[in-house]
Amino acid sequence: MLRFLVLTAFVPVVALVAQTSRLSISSEPALPLPNLVKNSDFEADGLTPWQAVKGQESRVSLDRETAASGSQSVKVSGEAGQRPGLYQRLTFSGNIAAGAPLYVGFSARKQDPDLDAKPGAVAMQVTYADRSSAYLPLPILPNEEYDWLRLDKSQPIVKKGLKAATLHLCHYDQSGEQWFDDIVVKLGEVQLKTAAENPEGLQQVKLWSSHEGLFYDSGKLAANTKNFEKVFAAPGYATYALEVIDNKGQQSFQVYPENGLCNLSASQTLLPLGALGRLCLESKTPAKFKVNLPDGAKQKVELRLSARIDSMRLAGYTAGLRVLVNGKQLGAAELLKPKNQFTTANGREAVFSTNRGFVTYYSPAFYPISVENPYCPVSEEDRNPFNFRLDISKLVQPGENEIELICAATSPKGTLFLVVEQPHLLWNP
Repeated sequence: MLRFLVLTAFVPVVALVAQTSRLSISSEPALPLPNLVKNSDFEADGLTPWQAVKGQESRVSLDRETAASGSQSVKVSGEAGQRPGLYQRLTFSGNIAAGAPLYVGFSARKQDPDLDAKPGAVAMQVTYADRSSAYLPLPILPNEEYDWLRLDKSQPIVKKGLKAATLHLCHYDQSGEQWFDDIVVKLGEVQLKTAAENPEGLQQVKLWSSHEGLFYDSGKLAANTKNFEKVFAAPGYATYALEVIDNKGQQSFQVYPENGLCNLSASQTLLPLGALGRLCLESKTPAKFKVNLPDGAKQKVELRLSARIDSMRLAGYTAGLRVLVNGKQLGAAELLKPKNQFTTANGREAVFSTNRGFVTYYSPAFYPISVENPYCPVSEEDRNPFNFRLDISKLVQPGENEIELICAATSPKGTLFLVVEQPHLLWNP
């Protein structure tokens, strides 16, 4: 069963509910695509088919006491002058075309690092039919100590004839312990089939991707449009949400696959904004949600979400998140967390609320930043600048409300993505 959502309080997310619009989304082949990495979660009794770097076997081991998920992970013990790590060879069948989407995701943890040495790393070397090879750019892990965090990167294959790849988990010339878990590699596209039907008429159809953002927008459909069908060639690693607005303005979502990156489930006091658990927003593609609140929600309503500007490494901050509630831009008066005024580890003082929006960190992941990093917001008790709590009680009303999330950051060097995870409303917390 697919997950269907209408943005009305007290309607559970995972349910078939009475609705005017009928939505359908599926793919060939079906999602999720298989993970090309074997023993990717290190839950087997041994490391096979992973291989430790020759001569470094004693520094690579299964850890049964800590894991990002499940009960086991792999631990690589560092030592200055040594190059411990492990690797796995991947093979691909057929002539993989240039432009085919490739996805790499992984979890990592670090303890007792040497801050002057290079951080641990995940590296992927690909080999093509013409025997040329290259290393793919992947997110850079922090130099400092950190608990489990999740990083990922999607990119097109640059040349045709991809034949093989070697995935390396590295901890070279370092001290301390480095852990890895839940390694994922996916390759290729699917034919994504979407359809919507409403006997009273359809106004607009959008398709959202958890990693590419707004994938398709029909714009305003022709008058008397009652049916919509379209097939897309789409990356096979993402989660998709079909958004439909009917002629009465009612907004409906259907997410696929149902075990993908989905938003929180609705309850008596929680309403998710949309079906996706991860939004990627460009400056020209905001996400708008029409939500209906019950009478009791007026007492105290919070908007909660996590936000970052997608970046290969932690690299400072800028005004990146703009939030409108019923047309009014939120600011310092609504900001509960983080505190508006903050101090970084290098002694710089700043504010999270600006005229352009809320300050948002450039980062490949959401995590508490180490005090050893100069950008760490040491004035925040949890050192986490990514989690936002906003009091919107004075700006909403029982009945219909509109909430808009906007990427306020731009760059002359290319597209910036504002990554927003699990946006939801919580009342009377």
